[in-house]
Amino acid sequence: MPDIKALLAKARPREGSVTILLDGQIAGEIERLEAELLTVSEDWQPSDLTEQHPGRKVSEQIAKLRKQAKASEGRSGFGTSATRRTPACWPPTRRRIPRRDSTR
Repeated sequence: MPDIKALLAKARPREGSVTILLDGQIAGEIERLEAELLTVSEDWQPSDLTEQHPGRKVSEQIAKLRKQAKASEGRSGFGTSATRRTPACWPPTRRRIPRRDSTR
């Protein structure tokens, strides 16, 4: 049976990263277009075989915006190595905020 102290010495906290979309306007437009695509797709019935789905243009717009969003993404890590990369100014200094007395 392995020594528990040796196992604990090798243990490391879990690390990960998240993608942050830096252009919020693009994110809002993508959400709006996805809702529009859902609405258009629910009730559409082709009248003949040559008719194109009306959501096709919307999905092309979404794809175009996702490419733009990909260019404006940033990655942020968390975990022990991310903590080591945190600037020395973090955490910000805490100022005391006076409490408001509700009886005044």
